[in-house]
Amino acid sequence: MDDSNSNTIAARTHQFSPFNNAADPYKKIRLLLVACIAVIALSCWFYDDQQVAYDSDQFISHPKVGDIYYLDFRLFSDNLRPSEKFRFAKVIDITGNIVTLFYGNFFYLNEKSMFNSIRYGHFRYKKYFSTYRNNFTRQQIVNLKKSNAIFKVERPINNKLHGNFVKPQQTKITNNTFIAGKQENITGNSYLKATNINNHLQLALKYFKQSAQLNYPQGQINLAQMYLREDLEQQDLTQALYWLKQASLQSNKSAINKYTIVCQQIENCDINDFYQDLIDAGVNIRFNKTNMPKFRLN
Repeated sequence: MDDSNSNTIAARTHQFSPFNNAADPYKKIRLLLVACIAVIALSCWFYDDQQVAYDSDQFISHPKVGDIYYLDFRLFSDNLRPSEKFRFAKVIDITGNIVTLFYGNFFYLNEKSMFNSIRYGHFRYKKYFSTYRNNFTRQQIVNLKKSNAIFKVERPINNKLHGNFVKPQQTKITNNTFIAGKQENITGNSYLKATNINNHLQLALKYFKQSAQLNYPQGQINLAQMYLREDLEQQDLTQALYWLKQASLQSNKSAINKYTIVCQQIENCDINDFYQDLIDAGVNIRFNKTNMPKFRLN
């Protein structure tokens, strides 16, 4: 091969080399774009991570029925199998300072499998969550979050999370029958949620009283809940017990559970007398081995 051909091949090789900055003037621009994309991706990941942490803290401070807790159950129990690490819990009731949870019946190895179980609709199964009531004070819930036993909290929107429903769907039954106290209870709930109105809590209290006095069970429960609030001057555990008992005598399961919780906070409250009053009124109650009440309502 003569020298002229060798020089031509070398020149061409040099000209198209992808590592030659002079032959590739856009290389630095491409590298800069790749770096920018990487920075943006990391920033988005960091922002999302911070947002999840912030939301979790807010949901813990202001819990709502339906909130989903991610639990590291190794911090709850020492008697677990190697594959039993993580578990879900769901807030099913809030009575004054007490938050009641149902634990999920399944364990997971990691957070990814937990996330996928929601996406795949596992929460829609009726028996996904245990029906055993686990009661915690709000401060205990806060402490569990601080210790990372509760490491994440999510709040479903319109009963959906990660694109799927988080409880079994039920056929909606429209009932147009007039029930005394029902409309007053609806109005009370509307004012309770109307945080843009300065005296919305007092207005909610007014309508819940009207509903309760008309012997509407849910109105009686909501009135009792108002008497349990610490941010109202009307806080009165005795009044809360009274209205919960009125709803319980109508075989309202939620009221019976709430009465049991509040009764434990009052020194002179005898829960056995309460159960006896229910039995005398014809409310059908049975107990399991742990002496926790279960209800078979007529």
